[in-house]
Amino acid sequence: MKILGFETTERRATVTLLDNCAVVVELTLSDEARSASLLAPGIQSALQQAQWQAADLDRIAVTVGPGSFTGLRVGVTTAKTLAYALGIDVVGVNTLAVLASQVDHTGIVESVMDAQRNEVFRQRFEVRDGVAVACDDVTIVDDLQWQQGIGKDVVVTGPVLEKLEPQFTRDIQTAPMTQWRPLATTVARLGANLEPVGTPFELNPIYYRKSAAEEKRTN
Repeated sequence: MKILGFETTERRATVTLLDNCAVVVELTLSDEARSASLLAPGIQSALQQAQWQAADLDRIAVTVGPGSFTGLRVGVTTAKTLAYALGIDVVGVNTLAVLASQVDHTGIVESVMDAQRNEVFRQRFEVRDGVAVACDDVTIVDDLQWQQGIGKDVVVTGPVLEKLEPQFTRDIQTAPMTQWRPLATTVARLGANLEPVGTPFELNPIYYRKSAAEEKRTN
């Protein structure tokens, strides 16, 4: 199965092509590539490097949240549009599961991402042989409260650690920094084993919270 995967929740988007789970092309795009106008050329570049046509693809996999509101909208909209145009399957992947799956560890892993306002998205997983099984649901917690709830047997990972780790007030096990960012290759590999949505336009971002503008309108 030929899969196109992309990850747009972080500042630098990544794009990958897999052929039966083997990496054919993996690209890291520029800081601005979360915009639709730059993500599409990145995908086209990956296809050209692989000497594939878009029609060769069997499936598209994309992160659906949590993550940057803008990045999620761009990624999911691009995935839906391509899948519809090509008549192929599309799957959405939990960003926190991607992070946990990248950690070279057997045991409990907690993935964490920036939710802004001194809060984090977090979810705990049990990892065995590179397979991450969720132990609980995604929640949003105060970052200091989150730190206090991490046990000694838990390994934490996620891009927000770049900001939080220097502020840790206690010993917390962290994954190597090279494993902190979600990658499109992991998205595609997880997506290969997930059930696709019924139609591409059933795929939607999962924001887990309202945007600041939406909350302001509500109040």
